[in-house]
Amino acid sequence: MSRITAESAARAAPDEPLEADSGHSVVRVGRVESTVVAVRDPASATTQHLRAVATRLMVGPRAQKARMFAVTSPDRGDGRSFAAANLAAIFAQAGRRTVLIDADFHSPQQHNLFLCEPGPGLAALIHGRADWQAMRSVDDVPGLSLIPAGEQAIADPMALTRENFGVLLERLRERVDQVVIDTPPGIAYADAQAIAAHAGATVMVVRRNATRLSAANSLTARMRAVGADVLGTIFNRR
Repeated sequence: MSRITAESAARAAPDEPLEADSGHSVVRVGRVESTVVAVRDPASATTQHLRAVATRLMVGPRAQKARMFAVTSPDRGDGRSFAAANLAAIFAQAGRRTVLIDADFHSPQQHNLFLCEPGPGLAALIHGRADWQAMRSVDDVPGLSLIPAGEQAIADPMALTRENFGVLLERLRERVDQVVIDTPPGIAYADAQAIAAHAGATVMVVRRNATRLSAANSLTARMRAVGADVLGTIFNRR
């Protein structure tokens, strides 16, 4: 497993938003929270390190595998949501049509980072209660769309083990260039393994002076056991 270090572009021309199957454009959201440093502080050292991570994923030997991956970590507070949001923004800035999915049904964060209501989201999509209008197109980041966990996510964490979730990911794989999936912590919640298994690949975030080596090794083994290729590890210095 390779180690990718991060401390936490020319902008592509705006893509047309993904169309809902019903023919309606996806909902649009405006500014992003300051934590999305790739947008709010593009010259910072943190952003530069994250760009290096994204570049390695885009052009490295497993670039095709990296077109869809889950972002996981052993414990809560390791920086998964931060890494997922910023990597997704950087992929979009590089000209990739990108979808960021918040699949942390235990403590969803992406709707807060992208300053939108949770509304109907991934949970409703999985159950067929919403169509692509559950996706938000981010005005500040042309080419980036967000699927938040949604209003009913916390009440239904087992939804992510369903075949419908895998079908949804395959439909996205056919429609866009890049899919990044935010997950719950992989040691505490088994659905992180289900998400990574559906995606086929994962990037792990570990935190300095917090993540135990035994926990990182255990999570790596769990991911590989379900067939998820571990593309690398982001070392969060914060």
